[in-house]
Formats: sequence, structure tokens, C-alpha cells
Amino acid sequence: MSTETDIRYLLDRIEIQDVIARYGLGQDLHQPHDPDLNVLEHWSHVFAPGAVLDYTDALGGGPMTMEQMAKWMRGKDLAGGGMTEWFRVWQHLEGHATVTIDGDTATSITPHLHTHETKDGNGNVLAAGLWYDQWERRPEGWRITGAAAEGPLQPCRATRPVQPLPSAVVGSGSDITCPAPDQSTRSEPQPIRTWATGHTYSWPGSTPRS
Repeated sequence: MSTETDIRYLLDRIEIQDVIARYGLGQDLHQPHDPDLNVLEHWSHVFAPGAVLDYTDALGGGPMTMEQMAKWMRGKDLAGGGMTEWFRVWQHLEGHATVTIDGDTATSITPHLHTHETKDGNGNVLAAGLWYDQWERRPEGWRITGAAAEGPLQPCRATRPVQPLPSAVVGSGSDITCPAPDQSTRSEPQPIRTWATGHTYSWPGSTPRS
């Protein structure tokens, strides 16, 4: 690789990591108690228009657009509801991604750790998992065009006993019950975990690629 190619790769790599971090900032700068719940202020600089976000494995709900995901998490008109009804405060830590860049497209796998204090203050729900993102270089910069999630990699746990929560997170722990999502909502084929192996993968409604 030439010096110019190396520099291009590093610049792309840093930009993609920044975009991944911006997803978490969109969550954390719009806390449940904030008057401004418009996560799209940040997410519009993360996801491309029309991107399919299939977080069924981690959150349930089935594939959604960015706008549908925002309403699901923040309620109609992003004015309250969704997860803001269950949690008082949260923090979303997005890890260091493994990124494969191929010209103007890329794929990435990113670990994440998200913490959520329950509304009554009696528990802290931890969700750990992996993001699987598909990227495209656009005039405005790198954007996610498709996303899937795997998680939790560890059971949901509460630091103090709490009542069972709705299926915002999945799995089960010793002190908290997190119901698993309705498996009938899962899309076929399964989320593109085969990126790591180089095997064929595809997105719901798209043509499989190798």
C-alpha cells in the first residue's frame, strides 16, 4: 500500500469510529428527564436515509428505520414514552470497532456496554453485545446503511432487586427478568454475523452478496 492509501485508510477508520461514538452520544445527550428528546439530531449524522436497523436480537421490535427506532425509544413526536417510561438515566459506551474497508463501502463489528437505571432508582440494567454495521461513503461522509445487533452477551442484571421490565432488553438474570423478544418478528436471513468469516450474507429484502 502506498503512503497516500495508508493515510486514506487511517482517515476513514477514524471517521467511522467517530460516527459509531455519535450513536451513543445521541442517546446520552437526550436523557429521559431532558425536555429535548430528539435523538435524530445526532442519529441523522450516523445513519443514511432508509437504513434498515434490525436490533431484534438485542431489543425485539423487528427491523426499523432510524425514524421508527427513535419513536420506539422516545415516543410519538419524540416527546416522551418508549424507554423513557422505564428508565431514569442511562449511558451508552460504544467500544473500539473492527472495521473492514473496501473502497467506498465498509463493514464493522463493535462491542457495546449500555447501562440503564430504572425509573424507581432500585436497579441498573446492563446490556452488553455487538453491533454489526454496513457502511457507505457518501458526500456528507461515512454513514451506516444497514445495522444488526447481537446481545446481550451477558444476562441482564440489576444491582438491586427490581420488578420485571418490559421487553426493552432481553435475557434473564438473578435479580431481574428481561423477557425475550417474539421470535416470530425475526427477519430471515439472520443478522450478518458471517462478516467475520467471509461467508455469504444478506440483508432482509436485499440480494445476498458474497
